[in-house]
Amino acid sequence: MTVHLQGVYAYDMEKKPKPSALTVRFTEEEKAIITKLRTYYGLNSDNEALRFALRAAAREMQQLRAQAKDA
Repeated sequence: MTVHLQGVYAYDMEKKPKPSALTVRFTEEEKAIITKLRTYYGLNSDNEALRFALRAAAREMQQLRAQAKDA
């Protein structure tokens, strides 16, 4: 006997949390910077460029803190 289960969700499956929406207003200069990031790094969207920039800034802060700690 074969049982077909359609629409059944396995509760033990790990689901990624969905990112939440955030509205941010940019100047024309900031929009141009986002466009430059997309072009230079080959990013596909403004969201991807913004996430990239945030992560790069976080890495830079971490490196500067480590350098200050070692000095």
